Amino acid sequence: MYDYEFVLLLQLAENLERFDAALIDSGGTPPEGSVTASCLRDLRLSAHADAFTGWVVNVFTPNLTLPALETFVLVYPAGWLDTEVHCLREVFERSQCPLKELRLPGSDFLDEWFKSLAIH
Repeated sequence: MYDYEFVLLLQLAENLERFDAALIDSGGTPPEGSVTASCLRDLRLSAHADAFTGWVVNVFTPNLTLPALETFVLVYPAGWLDTEVHCLREVFERSQCPLKELRLPGSDFLDEWFKSLAIH
């Protein structure tokens, strides 16, 4: 699934509670307008086998809010860019979500950083 399709689905499926997908960078820009996934509790994303880096920035935009998110899993084997870490941090700070489970396989630094930041 392309990164922009993820954002479009969140806009269209207001009652979505769980989302699991392998994403790939479209090379484009995400749709405009704010996206609040008020029912989404479980989000599991991974990089598609053919993906380049960069889709994290297109998915976790300044317009995205996930206020009900309890489980977040992100499998992103590429090296993390500062802009990607910043985008994720902003989404969690803005959302103030009640995270109960957080998994970022392959990144001990991010695991610890997000645990200290977001888990209540």
